[in-house]
Formats: sequence, structure tokens, C-alpha cells
Amino acid sequence: MALLAELAEQVREGELGRQHWHHEKLFRRLADVAAALGEAYPGGMERLQRNAGRRSR
Repeated sequence: MALLAELAEQVREGELGRQHWHHEKLFRRLADVAAALGEAYPGGMERLQRNAGRRSR
């Protein structure tokens, strides 16, 4: 989890955010991670989104 938080910070504040030539590759990898998470979560991505939305309130 700490690595994802650090990555978000680098995109927002660091060099990675300014290096637009990496953004497409980064987006593809993040989409792969989201797909894998949906496959691993019981009930899939739709259930995960519902549960995450409920917890953030």
C-alpha cells in the first residue's frame, strides 16, 4: 500500500508527473492491476466498487 501512495505522490508532485511520455505505460499497468484486483475479489469489480463506496461514507 505504501508503494501505491508513493507512486501517487510522485505523479502529483514529482518528476513522474512531468514525464508525460511515461503516462500511457503507467496507465496500462494500473489498469492491469485494477483488472487483477477485480478478478481476485469475491464477487468481482462491481461488488468491490459497491463495498468501497459504502465504506468511504
